This record gives sequence, structure tokens and C-alpha cells, in this order.
Amino acid sequence: MELLDKKGVDGLNTQSISYSNSLNDLKFTAAYTTKKNGKRIDVPKGNYQVESNTGEDGASPFISDIKTKTVIFPDVDVGDKITLKYDLIQKEALFPGHFTYAETVSPYYINEGYEISVTAPESLPIRTEARGIEGGEKEKKNGKRHWSWKLSNKIIQKPEYSAVSLFDYGPRLIVSTFKNYEELATAYEVRAKPKAAVTERIKKLAEEIAGKAKDERETAELLYDWVAKNIAYAGNCIGIGSVVPHDTDHILDNKLGDCKDHTALLEALLAARGIESNGALVNSDNSYTLPELPVVSQFDHVINYIPKLNLFADSTSEITPFGMLPASEEGKPVLLTSGYKENTRTPPTDNKLHTGSMKADITINKDGSADVVMKSSMSGKNAIGAHEFFKRVEMTPYKNDIIKKSIRMVGLNGTGEYLRYDPPSGNKSPYTFELKYHVEEAVSLPGPTGMVLRPFIAYHYVPAGSFLGSLGIDKPKQDFPCTGGGAVEEMVIAAGDGVEIIAVPKDVHITGKYGQYDATYKREGNKISIRKEMVDNTPGNVCTPDKYQDFYDFESQVAKDIKAQIILQ
Repeated sequence: MELLDKKGVDGLNTQSISYSNSLNDLKFTAAYTTKKNGKRIDVPKGNYQVESNTGEDGASPFISDIKTKTVIFPDVDVGDKITLKYDLIQKEALFPGHFTYAETVSPYYINEGYEISVTAPESLPIRTEARGIEGGEKEKKNGKRHWSWKLSNKIIQKPEYSAVSLFDYGPRLIVSTFKNYEELATAYEVRAKPKAAVTERIKKLAEEIAGKAKDERETAELLYDWVAKNIAYAGNCIGIGSVVPHDTDHILDNKLGDCKDHTALLEALLAARGIESNGALVNSDNSYTLPELPVVSQFDHVINYIPKLNLFADSTSEITPFGMLPASEEGKPVLLTSGYKENTRTPPTDNKLHTGSMKADITINKDGSADVVMKSSMSGKNAIGAHEFFKRVEMTPYKNDIIKKSIRMVGLNGTGEYLRYDPPSGNKSPYTFELKYHVEEAVSLPGPTGMVLRPFIAYHYVPAGSFLGSLGIDKPKQDFPCTGGGAVEEMVIAAGDGVEIIAVPKDVHITGKYGQYDATYKREGNKISIRKEMVDNTPGNVCTPDKYQDFYDFESQVAKDIKAQIILQ
């Protein structure tokens, strides 16, 4: 790699490779800096650093055996090049008899020459799939097959930070021995199923948790809640442990596990109560498509699927209610590890479930300060966020200082207190809370002066303006994640003694292809009642670029009213 700009020194002079110490061997064969005058400077031995996850006194690590080797290149400056050569050897196949490999090449970097070569025995049923990379199979010789692909990218494209994963649209190469996704799902199930065995300990625990449940759904929910709340999440990155769960005794003894462990434990508990379930492999990143060839790396997470309830569950997310999934897993292709069905996906986001409402009584005082009593209610993913927030709030003795900080985040000063919020141990929707606060110099009086119609606080409600995401991005060329929802804001603003409301906005009603926005302003003497409602019916979890203009046109009109003010003096 060549350094083109001084700003890139820190990103170039240190290079790290991480790998599973029990699954792989790593050997550096060459590392050196080439100065722009041609002089070569080899990396001295002291510039190689190693970080390991190991147990004490040589014991095997419990959670992770990831080892990281770092090379620090000497004397790197603009125009210099660094060269790093290494051999990474995988000693054991993740799935016996199979091999998969995926490489995505970023168009956001200059690549003068990018080459990938593959050599394999003729007996190995390898297939390949390339997009945006030239090449393919070159020869068969001495019982082996040889492939090669090359790419050259001299012009850096502008990144689309709002786009789906680069894997879904960028140049990529996939190599796989799996015939189809069902074969991949079966390969996972062969190793995972025995770990979900129904032992006497599992039977006893399932009875303690759900013995009094009235039906299968209540049973499943009680078991899910127990696993979510009692089994802490921890990554399992030890050799083939990256695809094989621990035994349930190991999980229960330690009260922690990764996604595979959570899935295996919940599957065993459900089976103990006569409820069939299985694993579902899914991508938790920003990727929403599957390539034609099955590749293991496209699935970085596993959750449970309960066929009789037609319901997916992810117990690694403690705050996600039973029957819902974290947003990163909605509308995604999944592989059911048993009972495989082609083209199975998790349910898309149900916009009707994700709403927020806020009611605020605001009094504007003669000195420009404001007194506010606000009640907010959230459902769906908004409620999940509120649960997580107030769980942290409950852990601090300075919870009312959070209100002060939240007021400061909108550029004002104030103090307040929480009057009520739901217990942080709960995880059901909706989530309702109330707070009371005083804001100094909320309005510039004496006027005439404008007052933006907001409750002077951040992060304590879902504002209608939070749905105007298209206004902050350039017109996309690629698909982008998108969801909808709804918000209702109701405010009663009363002018206190010595303050007069002299002008109010006009009512607004805006209809878009995917949304509706209504704002009404009703004046009664020296008081104004405001109601704003946003309904965003964006379909699915992925939007194509052609939808952007519809979003933008609608949101541009709404944005004008979001900025509306009343005039005070």
C-alpha cells in the first residue's frame, strides 16, 4: 500500500491481523517499508506485537482465543509504500468437508492491482461466483484446479453511508462447496442439535419457569424471558466454537453464552415443554440479500424459530419483548436449520407497532423561562430504546441530572425531576413516563419574539421531525435501509402573566406517497393547543433509489411546518 496523503500515516504504518489461535496459524513472511527513493527498510523484530486471549497458567480461554498480531512499519511518509506478506493457515474446517470464502472489494479505495487466486483438488466440488471482478477458472493440472480474478480501481467512488451493506451491491467474489443453502443449514444443525439435548436439569428448570403456563405461547414467552434476563451475552470465538454451541450445563453453570448458546438453551427448554423449535441463521449487519452460492460468512447470528407460533425470537436482546426482533434482524433472509424452507425471511418492520406520543403543558413566564410537565409514551422499537435508557437511569443516583443534560442538548439550561417511569425490569410495550422541569431563558422576552414549538428537551420523546431522514442524505444510487412508524405531539402552551401570544401558524395537512402529516393550531385566549401527527408508511426494510424523491418531496414540505413558530411579546 502506498501513502498518498500525510493524513493517512496513522492508518498505514500499523497493520493488524486477528485470528482464532486454536483454529489458525499465522506466519509473517515479509514486512518492510519502501521509501520513494527505492530504499527498503525491513521491520525490526521489536516492531512486531502480539496480543492473546488466554487462560491463566496455560489454561484454555473460556470465551475467546482471538490472537492479534500487529506490525509497526518504520519511517512511513508520503510517497512511501509498505509491503506485508503472511500465511494464514486454517487447521480445521468449520464444517467438515466444506469450504466457503467471500471477499468484497471496496470501490472507495484506489486499487492499482487486486488479485485473488484459488487452488483446490479436483475432487473438491468448488463453485465460484464473481461480480465486478474479472477472471475465473484458468487450468486443471496435476489433479488440481486453479482460478484467478483481478480488479483495478483507479477512481475512488463517493461512499454512500446510508446504503445497505457493500456486500449487497459492490464487487465481490464467493467460493463455496455447498450445493445449496439447505446443505449449509443441515451442516450447522448436525453440530448444534446435540447441544440442545433435553437433560434432567433442563426438564426441571423448564418446569420451574413455565410449569403454570396456560398455553404454548405463554410457555414460550416465560422461557424466552428467563433466558434473556438470566443468561448474559458473551462472544464465543474459540476454534470451531464459532459455529458450535456449548453444552447447556456449561451455559447454565456460567450464566452466559453467545447467540448459539442462547439458541441451544432456549431450544432445549422449549423441547422440555413439548414445543418444537430450531435455529435460524441470519445476518445482523446491513445486508438484506443472499448470493446464489451459499457462504458461511453471510450469517453472523443465530436466533430461534418456533414453527407452531410462526415466531422468531432472539434472547440475546434482553430488552426486546417476546414476539419482536431487534431492528437489525427484521426483514432479513434466514436459514432454518431444520425444517428448511427456501426464501424464508424474518417479518419486516410493522410500522404500526413503532409509535410515540407526547403531551406537554408549557407555561411561558414573563422572564422568558418556561415550566413544563411532559408525559411521553412509546411503543415498539421506540419503547425498547426507552427501556434501555431508563435501565441506565435507574443505576445512577443522579437521575435528575440527566434531565438537566437533556435540556442542555438543545442549547438551554434548566432543571427537573422524573415524576414517574415504568420499572426498568419490564420489557413490554408501551413505555410511559412523566417529567417536570423548568427551563431558563427558553424564549427571548420581552418580544416580539418567535418560539419554536418544542418541549425544550432532547431524547425524551419521539418527535414528528425524527422521520425526516431523507433530507440529510444525497440522492442515493444504491438501496438503503428504511422503516416507518408514527408520532403524535400535543402541546398546550399558555402565556403567563405579562406575556401575550400575538400570532400562531396556520393548520397544515400534507399527503405523500408513503406518509401523512397533519398539524393543527387552536388558539383560545392567551393559550394555544397544538397537535402534530406524522404517519410514515414506508414499506419493508429496504428502499430502492427511485423511492427517494417521493420521500424527499414529502419531507421537504413537512420540514417547513416543523420549524413553525408562535410569536410572543
